[in-house]
Amino acid sequence: MKVGLVCPCRTEFTAITETLRFESLQSLDGRLVARRNEEHDLVAVLSGFGKTRAASATQWLIDMEKADLLLDVGAAGALDPSLGVFAMALGDSAYEYDWMAGPQPDGHDELRKTFASLNAFSDEQRKVLDEWLEAAKNDMGLAIHVGRIAAGERNVDNATLRDGLHHTTGALACNWETSAVLLTAAMAARPAMSFRVITDSADGAMQVDLRANWSEAMEKLAALIGHFVDGEWLTRLGPLPPARGPAV
Repeated sequence: MKVGLVCPCRTEFTAITETLRFESLQSLDGRLVARRNEEHDLVAVLSGFGKTRAASATQWLIDMEKADLLLDVGAAGALDPSLGVFAMALGDSAYEYDWMAGPQPDGHDELRKTFASLNAFSDEQRKVLDEWLEAAKNDMGLAIHVGRIAAGERNVDNATLRDGLHHTTGALACNWETSAVLLTAAMAARPAMSFRVITDSADGAMQVDLRANWSEAMEKLAALIGHFVDGEWLTRLGPLPPARGPAV
């Protein structure tokens, strides 16, 4: 299986490629690309931040690299108050929040949702996923939370917006790119998953906390992805269902 990883920023790209011992680095089509060839071939792309860049990198991985599975990876702010720094968020869906006036329902809720592959896992695949979550917790001591990710090109850097988004969407965490990766994969009928790590509490200290925690958080996330890809787990899951977007 070929796995494509979309890394929005250099800190995230560096942590993934160094922690997982990628073997080659090159510039292709204006993008920095790294590869690792083992049981599951990995291709990581430094996409740049934001939905347009992430969508473009995802489509490139689909068209040019024939990626079988797309992974959205990177930092996130916590919307759920129970998630501390270095907690892991495994997204089962994404909710685009930046094209509404505020964190309030307005009749377009379903158009904002995109569902990751694990949302459509079979009972057997869900059992394997649950076993992996438990193994990762025991092996690595990492808290892994499964749920919705809020995505949009609008910083969540105050408690009012953070709490409103959590209440309205039920999302665990927020970032700029997850919806773009999942939706692009869905439109190409490709499987996709989202792995994010908490770097801040999405409040007034967001920028300071992000920069203080970013590198260490990403090293932990990279190790978690390695645990998933390099162990038996991805192989045991078998063929994955595609991501699913809203009806056009």
